Amino acid sequence: MEKVEMISRACEFLLSKRSCRNVTMDEVASDLRISKRTLYENFENKGQLILECMEFMHNKLFDKCSKLESESENAFDFFMNIVSLMWSISGEMFTFTTELKKVYPEIYKRVLTKHVQFTKSKTGRFLEQAQKEGFVKKDIDEEFFLNIIELNMIYSSHPDFLKKNSKYDEKELKFRLLCTIMRGISSVEGVQYMDSNMDKWNKRIKNNL
Repeated sequence: MEKVEMISRACEFLLSKRSCRNVTMDEVASDLRISKRTLYENFENKGQLILECMEFMHNKLFDKCSKLESESENAFDFFMNIVSLMWSISGEMFTFTTELKKVYPEIYKRVLTKHVQFTKSKTGRFLEQAQKEGFVKKDIDEEFFLNIIELNMIYSSHPDFLKKNSKYDEKELKFRLLCTIMRGISSVEGVQYMDSNMDKWNKRIKNNL
């Protein structure tokens, strides 16, 4: 079995268990139907296995984002497609990454840094393209906008924030918050485009389409 296939299958196993604390290397080897020796020849320890699995999952996500970019009609559609993709995988990843933060904090920091950098990069490209298309105002402070998006990613899932806005389910609340930010940077044409596509985007995100 090639190493990349080991990592791919190990990812599926770890996510199915939603755990990195209790899963043993013996269990991983058994699920992959390889010897424990073969597993350790490719991964020094469980920490290295988990790190490579997380990097593999992120690279798959990044590839999907690139595909969405080429398929989207314009910058706004691309942005909402990315949001839908991110939220579609957040459920299965939440428990795993929460545990990862406690058990392997250094791996968590490394993965989080890479994710934030990627998100900022894609958001920056969205902003540039949306300005060219006339959907976003020209005088936007890009760094400030990127920081607002990062803050939104962190705070929108905070229990206190969810409790204060309990009349909305979590996905709808995040969607409303994101649209509020987007409207603040949009031109008249951008706001009109958002208004005409809001129901479509909301449905797509709610149904993970």
